[in-house]
Amino acid sequence: MKCALIILLCIVALAVADYPLYIDELSDLVSPQDERELEFLEDDDFTPRSQLKSQADAILARQSPALQTAYQGIVARKESERQYKQQRKMQQYQARGVGNIYQQILDIEGNLSLSENQADQQKRQLERQLWRRSSADYPLYIDELADMVNKIDEQVLEMLEDDWYTPR
Repeated sequence: MKCALIILLCIVALAVADYPLYIDELSDLVSPQDERELEFLEDDDFTPRSQLKSQADAILARQSPALQTAYQGIVARKESERQYKQQRKMQQYQARGVGNIYQQILDIEGNLSLSENQADQQKRQLERQLWRRSSADYPLYIDELADMVNKIDEQVLEMLEDDWYTPR
């Protein structure tokens, strides 16, 4: 049970990996020099994401109006898709009794004042709190996590589901 909650944290982290900065989308559109700068920003785990966003916005401001419009369209579409999926998943998780966990993870991910490192620390802290809670508080829904995972995580979930020896 607790393992499934930890996996939920990892899964959500992967699901919102590019949110809220959308640096990858911008790096696909810019010159190689700007792309290198954006890669540096994306790899920076210690600067608050609000500063990273400001730097990415400065790079965007140097681009042509057509590129800016194209980028804004891509971000609007991605954001709309993300919000739709997030709402749908929130409804599913609320129905299962774990909506508050999902919301806490989303709040951490959306907090631009945190660096990636700080966000990861807060998620690990949440993970430790969940680990200490009784498994009766949060039922085990491995199958419900499957819609949020990549292939590697899906294999881990399958192993958990097939594990008859570990207490649920």
